[in-house]
Amino acid sequence: MKFNKWVKSVTAAVVLSLALSVTAFGAEADADELTMVTSEQTEMKEGMVGAGAHASIYPDPTMYDATFSNNTKINLLFNVRTFGNDMERYEIRIFKGSTESSANLVARKNADFNTTKGTSDITYSWDTTDYSKYTPGTYTISCTSFYNSTNGDVVNQKEMFTVTLEDYRLILDRQFVQRLYEKVFQRTADTAGLNDWSNKLYNGTTTGATTAWNFFFSPEFGNKNTTNEQYVNILYQALFDRNADTEGKANWVSLLDNGVSRAYVLKGFTDSSEFNNLCSVYGIRQGTITTSENRDKNPQVTAFVNRLYTIAMNRAADVNGLNDWTGKLLAKTKTPKQVASGFVFSQEMANRNLSNQEYVTMLYRTMMDREPDEAGLNDWVTRLQSGTSRQSVFDGFADSTEFDNIVRAYGLK
Repeated sequence: MKFNKWVKSVTAAVVLSLALSVTAFGAEADADELTMVTSEQTEMKEGMVGAGAHASIYPDPTMYDATFSNNTKINLLFNVRTFGNDMERYEIRIFKGSTESSANLVARKNADFNTTKGTSDITYSWDTTDYSKYTPGTYTISCTSFYNSTNGDVVNQKEMFTVTLEDYRLILDRQFVQRLYEKVFQRTADTAGLNDWSNKLYNGTTTGATTAWNFFFSPEFGNKNTTNEQYVNILYQALFDRNADTEGKANWVSLLDNGVSRAYVLKGFTDSSEFNNLCSVYGIRQGTITTSENRDKNPQVTAFVNRLYTIAMNRAADVNGLNDWTGKLLAKTKTPKQVASGFVFSQEMANRNLSNQEYVTMLYRTMMDREPDEAGLNDWVTRLQSGTSRQSVFDGFADSTEFDNIVRAYGLK
């Protein structure tokens, strides 16, 4: 009879235990398992004793209120103290939200304490690569240590703290903007600017190209007064993430020196496959920028007009004039000869009061792209001194084969 009662008692206890286990399993069935990465004993103390002391686990203080990116594997750091006792264990639980709730349990770890006396540092990996599950927000992490008694498991110590998961896409956006600050402005980003541009990229209200444009055409960058060569070097670093190659750099600098805008060159970089690859690394849209200036519509035509400024007028082109003359050539309202005439017979040229010899020398350089030969120079100067008009001399140069070759070299007729 006593034996039967004992069997019933044991059976009831087993059933109750199984019921509790099933309930706990059901509540945690969908929780991910944390994976141990490292366990390093920092101090072994065979003589380590403590009256009634039990093993405990503590989170590393650096994790309190920390911010992590989702879509990553996050290392969680803990410190463990053990006293050589058997049947002591710990639980780590991660809940979505700011409180513990079995319905919001997303990850866990159950483990036994080591029976070796001493302290250890352990690292667990929290896999948040399922970013549809680990959405941005607050997460609560608890770590609890238990020891066994005649009444079952008893909580020895419990710690709770919160962390924040950020959308990995926002973090990538922030990294893209940060590198623009560092490469373009050569400084660390200010918080307001970093957040502003990062949020615009994240919300889709700007693209990689338009963000770059805003940096390169900001007053801050303009105040640096960079040379064309410096500008191109920075473009390579900021948008291609590499140093300029010799040939590519020479080509871009030549285009700038011959009159195209910096926006035109920037567009060449932002429309490239290399910039698209960089944008892909940061998960942002490449986008594009537009240029509307006449000088950016045909670099060869622009270079033709630019050389008239530098050779005939002996100065750098002004943007308004460059766009005006380039526009007339593109629209075919002026021929190359007429544009050259516009320079040679401008008020600016008249104000230089060139002598006959200086005038002819300027025409050789402008219309034939060379220094005058002695015989030719003397011939044209003699004609001028004999009453031939400067317009007639100009026509002689403008209708020459040498000037026609220059015109054709720039894709004009």
